Amino acid sequence: MTVAVRAISKPISILIVSISSITSDLLMQAFASQPGFIVVGSVRTTEDAIEMVGVEMPDIAVIDATEESAALSAMEVLEGFNAM
Repeated sequence: MTVAVRAISKPISILIVSISSITSDLLMQAFASQPGFIVVGSVRTTEDAIEMVGVEMPDIAVIDATEESAALSAMEVLEGFNAM
């Protein structure tokens, strides 16, 4: 079987959103160890995430939504992506 591999010309940019510095650090280390990914920011609040989305325009946001209020805040961040 032949598997096609697509060359990544531009790294996938990632924004990490978590109130836990441990979670943020672990995610940053995990993505840094993989080729083709670049972490463009790590923030703790929804407000900072929305601002960062507008400035950095990441391809992906990894959002730690482990409690109900965080899940609702994550929806606000996603709406920021839709506004781009």
